[in-house]
Amino acid sequence: MIEGMDSPQPRHLSKPRWYALVGGVGVAVGLVGILILRLVFPPATIPKDYVQKALYPLYAPTHWPAGFVVDTASYQMRDGALIFTARNDDGHTINVAEQAKPTDFDFASFYQQRLSQAKTLTNVPHQSVWGGIVPDRKTTMLSVLTDSSWLIITSSSHFSETDYQQLVRSLRKQ
Repeated sequence: MIEGMDSPQPRHLSKPRWYALVGGVGVAVGLVGILILRLVFPPATIPKDYVQKALYPLYAPTHWPAGFVVDTASYQMRDGALIFTARNDDGHTINVAEQAKPTDFDFASFYQQRLSQAKTLTNVPHQSVWGGIVPDRKTTMLSVLTDSSWLIITSSSHFSETDYQQLVRSLRKQ
């Protein structure tokens, strides 16, 4: 040490500066958390003009089976139902049709007549049944019932029950 010089004292932040630093770090952590949530659960994708035209709540999956993305040019309204398609690079498709949930409709009978080996999904937020479409059994159908909407999702690609559960869990109301 040089003679005549005081030893350096450690610098301490004043309480207001300390609070500002902690608050700034908290805000940064919160923003990173929101960014991560947006990446894991991206916002729903149905164009607003279709949402406004529909007379029932629309839902959009935020998680598709690996490699599938929504074909944004495929959206159309037909007889009050919203129809759109997700595709992968191999040309396989997942077709989605949404309509108002019909009243006085026997869904159990529909599933019995239209699906082979129908299975009810568990641990999902909406009543969901999937199976092979009779008679071809090459196409699978997933039926999802919300309080006031019915989604019918079909594909010739074969997905696992876990794929269907993830898709249903990712549905976001528009």
